[in-house]
Amino acid sequence: MKCIDFRVRPLVDGYRAMVKNKTTETFLKAFRCSSPASIQEQSIELLLREMDEAGVDLAVVPGRQSRVTNVSNEALVRLAEQYPERFAVFPLFNPEKPQESLQEIVELTQGGSCLGVSIEPGFGNALRFDAAQYQLLYEYMNEYHLPLLTTCCGSNTPVLDASLPGCFQAMAKQYPNMTMIAGHGGWPWFREMCFVAFFTPNVFFASGFVFYALSGGRRCTVGSQLHVTGKNAVRIVLSTFASRGGGEACERMGTFRGCTRAFSLQKCG
Repeated sequence: MKCIDFRVRPLVDGYRAMVKNKTTETFLKAFRCSSPASIQEQSIELLLREMDEAGVDLAVVPGRQSRVTNVSNEALVRLAEQYPERFAVFPLFNPEKPQESLQEIVELTQGGSCLGVSIEPGFGNALRFDAAQYQLLYEYMNEYHLPLLTTCCGSNTPVLDASLPGCFQAMAKQYPNMTMIAGHGGWPWFREMCFVAFFTPNVFFASGFVFYALSGGRRCTVGSQLHVTGKNAVRIVLSTFASRGGGEACERMGTFRGCTRAFSLQKCG
């Protein structure tokens, strides 16, 4: 039985800045969570131990290149090469250098070990999901049926933009062979994104703190997966780093199946 945490930021390279600038502390306090030893000591070995204790077999690691947190794809790939059974990297596409970045993405996904790509419109740029700078990437992802992990939340724009769920859906419909995974469940437009996923079968959720926030932190998870499609109606699967007493075996199996579908793998364990 396997469990995949679909959105993890190990403290390597530029991700260490999230501790230094207190970004991690801010979110942990907001959700009344204590800082685990792996964060306090910035230790990958302790992170692996915590993953083992939580029953997490594989962690998906997205990239980030913003003014505050800048992580090289090379550093994340080195981490995955060091622990190939524990980390799967989704390198970040840089829309400010689309041709150069796409070449790197092709090399990492065709000849390397990366199974998908991540994007973060609004982080380090002033773009939306439908920006022209992303179209080359979308065309490539659609051609090769690759999954795209996105940061999708209210922070994508300087002020709240209520059109983001529709913008996200438009790209998913335009490129139906590209699985689009919405980080944070599209928060704060959670209900709108449920509608998007219901009618758009290539849309998945990596809900992260959303369920934790909605539940007030009771018997919930950090890194939950929610998959909604027209065929399956609504299926909520709780997984990874469950609060003590939560996380049944059947839930973990369900999450692994959902994640493998997003990875476009044929076998579900």
